[in-house]
Amino acid sequence: MPALLDGPANDDYDGDEKAVLRCVVAYNRHGGYCIPRRAMHRPCAQAVLRGEEFEPQTVAEICRCASGGDIVHAGAFFGDMLPAASRASAPGGLVWAFEPNRESYRCAEITVAINDLANVRLAPVAVGASADVAMLRVADGTGRPLGGKSGIVEALDRSSAEQGYPVPVARIDDTVPHDRLVALIHLDVERHEQGALEGAMATIRRCRPALILETVPDAGWCAAHLLPLGYRIAGRVGPNTLLDNGRRSA
Repeated sequence: MPALLDGPANDDYDGDEKAVLRCVVAYNRHGGYCIPRRAMHRPCAQAVLRGEEFEPQTVAEICRCASGGDIVHAGAFFGDMLPAASRASAPGGLVWAFEPNRESYRCAEITVAINDLANVRLAPVAVGASADVAMLRVADGTGRPLGGKSGIVEALDRSSAEQGYPVPVARIDDTVPHDRLVALIHLDVERHEQGALEGAMATIRRCRPALILETVPDAGWCAAHLLPLGYRIAGRVGPNTLLDNGRRSA
């Protein structure tokens, strides 16, 4: 059974909802995690609440790459992959993590604190092709929180119970210093991987990191931007696609 710390089971608090972070703390073999209560129905949260890893193959590949340089991890949710990535890093290695959902970001901050992850650089922004502001959808048409499935949309569906708010968008190239060696870029950004990669092309050209993508950009974009750098699909990593250019260490 996972170790679990929780407050009262009722949800009848009637004060300032935005000021109160309702969460639980659970543990697996990598460390402790602050999980938003409203997102406990998500598969990632359920796995950690059972004391398991979510996407263990992805975690293993992130850890394998972490020994070769910095990790860029966009779509951090409550930080379910941060303890493993942080502790697998070589001396001096950093984990650059991004999470625009306000509640998830607050939980990820606590996950970092629980595990004393001094080499994690966590930013409350989305990643994209340019510095901008975008609408983040955080609850679906029934009003159910999306948690790690929160994503950028053109506009909210005002005829339903969709919820969201504007969030800042940053380029990976503008966030990760140019003197850092990046070994892996992992993107779980709800079908906005292409824009995130467009904002990371200087880093990709400079470092040729492995890429783990939830959604691979269209073939034409890959042919124009990744194939000339030697990138090819190397296989599946859990539900994600791994691309590399053959320069990774065995």
